[in-house]
Amino acid sequence: MLQELFQGNLSHVADVRNARIFTHGVEVTGRIDDDKLAIFRLRNNSANPGVVAIEVPLGDSAGFWNAGSSARNHRSLDPDWMGRQVASIVNSVPLGCLYDGGGHSLLSFALDETVREVTMKYGVSEEGKSFVVHLALPEGSATHELAVRSSDGTLNESVPHLASWLASKHADPMNAPGFASEPVYSTWYAYNQRISETKILADVNVAADLGIRTLFIDDGWQNFGNGRGYQGCGDWTADPQKFPDLKGLIETVHKKGMRVVLWVAPLLLGTESADFAELSDLAPAFKPSLNCHIYDPRIAAARKHIVSTCVRLIETFDLDGLKIDFLNESMIYASTPTDGDIPDVGQAMQQLLADLNSALELRGLSDLLIEFRHPYVSPAIAPFANVLRADDCPGDAYMNRGAIIDARMLAGSRIVHSDPIMWDPTADPAVSTRQLMNAFFGVPQISMPLSTLDRGHLDTIKAFLGLWKQCSATILEAQLEPSLPIDGYTTVLARRPGKQTVIGLYAPSVVKYDTQIGEECLIFNVTAEDMVVIDVEGSAPTLVEVFDAAGVKHSTEKQNLTGLIKLKVPRCGWARLTQMTP
Repeated sequence: MLQELFQGNLSHVADVRNARIFTHGVEVTGRIDDDKLAIFRLRNNSANPGVVAIEVPLGDSAGFWNAGSSARNHRSLDPDWMGRQVASIVNSVPLGCLYDGGGHSLLSFALDETVREVTMKYGVSEEGKSFVVHLALPEGSATHELAVRSSDGTLNESVPHLASWLASKHADPMNAPGFASEPVYSTWYAYNQRISETKILADVNVAADLGIRTLFIDDGWQNFGNGRGYQGCGDWTADPQKFPDLKGLIETVHKKGMRVVLWVAPLLLGTESADFAELSDLAPAFKPSLNCHIYDPRIAAARKHIVSTCVRLIETFDLDGLKIDFLNESMIYASTPTDGDIPDVGQAMQQLLADLNSALELRGLSDLLIEFRHPYVSPAIAPFANVLRADDCPGDAYMNRGAIIDARMLAGSRIVHSDPIMWDPTADPAVSTRQLMNAFFGVPQISMPLSTLDRGHLDTIKAFLGLWKQCSATILEAQLEPSLPIDGYTTVLARRPGKQTVIGLYAPSVVKYDTQIGEECLIFNVTAEDMVVIDVEGSAPTLVEVFDAAGVKHSTEKQNLTGLIKLKVPRCGWARLTQMTP
């Protein structure tokens, strides 16, 4: 059927399980079958973009997972005239998994072109009753590899496997400092751009009492940082009204035993910045939605200036890291002419980030937290950042959970942070618990005006963070086992064999519990019900402790668990099951 859609211009070149692989303008120069992968070596033989297409019977397909999709669309099945994404080093990655209703992979693939721009079209073929993927390789003669999973497996196995394969083609991931795995206080949703030295000083005292040891000073610290526009960006000096002594503030925070990470968007250049007249030639494109110009990374002088800006901020303010934002805006220059030394935007961004790494290492500044966020999630970018943050989703607990799980699928050794967590400060504290619990499987970033929150909310945060720290080794080290993305990842499991199992329950479902595993098991009830149902395999004397959302213990009971058990657990509370010696 693909032949008909492309008017006979595709050549059938190979099969992997039920998948048929086609090419146009691309030569298959070899095939290697290794480690559950069929790897095809491809060569683009023309100056025009080559095409690789894959077709697989629709079968019992339930959804298609790919890194460019929003968690809001449940990873559903798009028709082939709708599914489309453009991947590059700063936007998504050409990787996907078609899965059935049981979470089994029907087709899993990845293309190793993770730097230059690749257009991927995908979806259900109405004519062929099949699922099709169409990959447009970058123009110009080049060699690529396409990996297709050749063995049975699940979505949860296949995506991390392919992400690891892609990562192996790049430099080692950037090492993460220990504090990258600790909870964060972020100023963004707490105050947006209306931050100040006074507000931060008041909040960090509360944050320290809650057990938070890292402060992220977000957008708004810079001069002209007001009104959500970026017309003043480019100088990267502190707003003298909000921060009369930013360096002094950071010194004060350091004395409290906290680390400081500063937000910066170094590709943005506003017309109101003092540097605009001198540097505007390096940023010819204007982005109306941001009300500023974007530096063109294909120009060597632009890359040099951006690197110099980042290094200057770290050294001037004695920072512990940078939250580097809006890198994906560089794609405004994709497929446009340039007089720069690197024609391709993706390759230019890779060089820019490599130059920044080199500059930091040269100055002995390698033990830093560098945060990137969705959509720049590719394994190709892992050598340049050690923290990957979920996409923006203010107040959307469901989206935050989904974005964290999606990021964990691709992250490898990178630490995944939640989007900053916010809620209505006038609501019941249980509302805050629901927001916090949905971010449980990443490093939580709390973003509320802490100094003005009432005691009930603060107690809830403190109880949550205490519990999270008890589970953090399991949460961050284990490969997650979530339920289907099409259902919204309503159950998430993390396990360190012989030590601890952590289960997040976000919709009513039966939790399977094996008494033979001999470990502590924590079950979080983030459903609308006040009970959880456990299917116990085997039988064992167990200490069952139940806690409410504030961490107050409701009951302690020794039970001989077996069969189907209904356990009363308050909403947003949790149960701890600890096996006892018979």
